[in-house]
This record gives sequence, structure tokens and C-alpha cells, in this order.
Amino acid sequence: MTDPGKNNVYLARMMSIITRFEQIARYYGVGIVNSIFGFTLYAIFVYFIHNRFIAQICSHVIGTAFNYFMFRRHVFRSHDSRIVNYIMAYAFNYLLGLSTLWLVSLAISSPYIAGLISLIFTAFVNYFVLRRFVFRHRDDGTPGVAR
Repeated sequence: MTDPGKNNVYLARMMSIITRFEQIARYYGVGIVNSIFGFTLYAIFVYFIHNRFIAQICSHVIGTAFNYFMFRRHVFRSHDSRIVNYIMAYAFNYLLGLSTLWLVSLAISSPYIAGLISLIFTAFVNYFVLRRFVFRHRDDGTPGVAR
């Protein structure tokens, strides 16, 4: 005979895994929209300004505001997030993206391909930063920032 308490623990763990998987799927779904938006801005700025680094900062600043609302509403479903933490996370994301863009640009001359590679890498890292420092769960398990 099995212990009903163990079954509840296993069920809770399974539900937690499913919830996390759904959140990751939403992150990358919204991330595709955010990436298209941000990369389109980057490409437009490269075309008009002719400097990939200026294009990156311009598209990053505009994209940051767009991303905040998309992630808050559709991915982490948080009504209680820390804007200062978000700004710091995106400052880190920008520096990481700039470093990645510079490194990739040493090997790839196309600013479009270099920008795309940088974007993919920083998007991967950004999920963990946002989940850990900005859109955390409260102690009761509901979405929001831990107090």
C-alpha cells in the first residue's frame, strides 16, 4: 500500500515541473515577439546610423520598455515586480549583449548575423536573471516578488 502523503508530494512536484515548463514556453514564445521587435529596431538603426554599437543601445533601450510589459503580463504573470531590479537586470543584459556582440564581431563581419547571435545568447541568460531577481514567486507560491 502506498502512502497518500507521498503521492501528494509527487503530485506537487510534478505540477511544479509542469508550471515551470509552461513558464519557459511562454518566455520563449513572448521572446520571439520581443526578439523580432528588438532585432527589427536594431536593423533599422544599423541601416540609418551605420554603427552597430549605437544601433544596439538604441534598440536595447526601446526594447527594454516593450519587454517589461510583455514579460510581466504574459510570462511571469506578475502584478508585483520590482522595476529597479528590472532596470538593473537589463543593464546587465545590455553589457552582456555588448560584450557578446563585440566578441562575435571579431569573427563575423556581418553586423546583422553578429547582432542575431548576441541576441540569442543574451535571451537565454536573461530568462534566469529575470526569474531569479525580478519576477520571483512570493513565499505562498503566487507570482510576484518575494518579500
